[in-house]
Amino acid sequence: SIFMPAAGYRSDSSLGDASSRGYYWSSSLYTGSPRNAWLVSFDSSDVSRDYGSQYLGFTVRPVCQ
Repeated sequence: SIFMPAAGYRSDSSLGDASSRGYYWSSSLYTGSPRNAWLVSFDSSDVSRDYGSQYLGFTVRPVCQ
């Protein structure tokens, strides 16, 4: 099993969605824009795949080998 906390995100000096939503980068860049990458986000009732600007402070995707 794996525990992925709802850590929110950081933008500049602000922390958003802490304790209510989790954002995790994937290993794939979004080909529509070189500044974006794919991510997975979730809250207590939903999981979604989206892309976001790489300047945002999302949690790094955990990798198991």
